[in-house]
Amino acid sequence: MNKAEQIHIVPAGGFAREVHSMLPHCNLPEGNLYDDDPKHGALALKNLPDKGMLALAVGDSQQRRKFAERLQGNFYFPNLIHPKAILQNPDTIELGHGNIITAGCVLTTDIQIGHFVVLNLNATVGHNCVLEDFVSLMPAVNLSGGVTLKEGAYLGTGAIVLPGITVGANSVVGAGAVVTKDVPDGATVKGVPAR
Repeated sequence: MNKAEQIHIVPAGGFAREVHSMLPHCNLPEGNLYDDDPKHGALALKNLPDKGMLALAVGDSQQRRKFAERLQGNFYFPNLIHPKAILQNPDTIELGHGNIITAGCVLTTDIQIGHFVVLNLNATVGHNCVLEDFVSLMPAVNLSGGVTLKEGAYLGTGAIVLPGITVGANSVVGAGAVVTKDVPDGATVKGVPAR
């Protein structure tokens, strides 16, 4: 990554502003925010340069996928990792591209993370977990060891997934839920235990 090149952020919602404000902590130059509906000082998405570094900073898995499909081309999608995130055994953590790991996150060992994954504040990922592309962990999600999150899975704030569980593709786990058994593709579960 060229540390002198600005990182532009799409879109310009609340999470995007949080990511924008974390760039100085990562010693990275701040670029502009772009959105189809410019707000909060953002520029119109049509004015986005046609190449360069870009972060897709939207918490919703499906929206992030749509932006990724729309903006492929000459862009480079770096991994943004806040310096206050802890990667305990970084040599055993595989990261794709375009991932955002915010402050307070803890990743232990032997973890595989795909592309365009978001780990929001204070999320924890235990040993031997697999997070496929476009997974979203909202603040304070806790994944025990051996958890698999299939593509596009979304886990709400404070959700807990017990060891060895698989959460299916494009499924949603509600805030505060405790997942004690596998979740099918496309399902929405909530509660304690999650149903």
